[in-house]
Amino acid sequence: MDGSVEGQAACGDNVSPGSEIESITCPTYAAKSCYHAASFHVDYANDGEFTDDFRGCSPFEETREDYCELTVIQGQSYA
Repeated sequence: MDGSVEGQAACGDNVSPGSEIESITCPTYAAKSCYHAASFHVDYANDGEFTDDFRGCSPFEETREDYCELTVIQGQSYA
């Protein structure tokens, strides 16, 4: 990986009226809910951290409250 961004660089920003995030209409089979997922990684090349953000449509209804999972593997925390 060379650090280039594929997709919208503002994908991880909050979505609100007038935001830079482009809205799409979900296909009928996946119009039950939307999702946002983020993954945080150590950037060994630039001595920092980077985030992968994903947004999409889902055929499954989301009924739980907003929360974040935290896992610790070999002493490293993952949210």
